[in-house]
Amino acid sequence: MVVDEQNDEQKLNDELVANDVDLIIHAAEGINDEQLEPAHVNEQEPARQKRKSSHRHRSKEARAARNSKRNIVHRKHRYDYHITRPMYDQAKLPVVREMLDQRGVNYVHVKEVEGLLWIGVKNEMDKRTYQREIPQDMFQYENYERYRRQHRRRFKPRHK
Repeated sequence: MVVDEQNDEQKLNDELVANDVDLIIHAAEGINDEQLEPAHVNEQEPARQKRKSSHRHRSKEARAARNSKRNIVHRKHRYDYHITRPMYDQAKLPVVREMLDQRGVNYVHVKEVEGLLWIGVKNEMDKRTYQREIPQDMFQYENYERYRRQHRRRFKPRHK
């Protein structure tokens, strides 16, 4: 056994000396360690393939069902705090939104229901504030038409 251990140590020392000699030769030639690749490393390592995640993703149907449930909940909360105002029946919602934006009203959603304008706001404090600030007749015929006339585009596109 002692002889086997001595032979193993001798082989190891010979390999180390050979490696040192190779380093000295390569240093003289201007080759660094990063440019050298051991031959046995390339032969043994196969190309690695990307593993698929074991995490399960929702199916399209399950995602659609989950989203629709969530949207229903969001829709319910749109009008937790709302203000109602009478509305001119020919009023367009984009113009109404412009009027609210001009007054600085932070609304969640705006909709028209049977001649009433519903303005959804985020919380009770906003509701109280806007209840005082938005006049009852703001969206009636006179005010609506005055706003539209004042904010018309100056240059309408020409029709060819």
